[in-house]
Amino acid sequence: MVILCIRKGDLFDYNFKDGKTACAFILQDSDVEYWGNRPANEAVYMHKLCICREFANKNMTKSVVEAIRNDCRNKGIKYIRLDTGLDEKVVRKIYIKAGFKIVDIIDYDNGNSMALYEMDV
Repeated sequence: MVILCIRKGDLFDYNFKDGKTACAFILQDSDVEYWGNRPANEAVYMHKLCICREFANKNMTKSVVEAIRNDCRNKGIKYIRLDTGLDEKVVRKIYIKAGFKIVDIIDYDNGNSMALYEMDV
């Protein structure tokens, strides 16, 4: 169970009673590079979700996403969005299990592709 969320600008740390950081991530109100110009307050964009090994396989991603969803509901935000490399199968499985759906794929000339994920709040 998450006890405390500490915000440092766009960076969030989730801590437990003993003070250990369980995970950290960046949450921003825009991501023009991958999502283009979107209406203000439409979505939040999650980046660099890192879960400490000690807390792996404990549904931490789902818990964090649910906390973000609750906060977004209170603010009238409609979506949580994120992006990862299309070939990152383990990451894809984690985000889909947490409730995200791939809504677009960006293909680059160098053969790489990015998957854009979205979740309704």
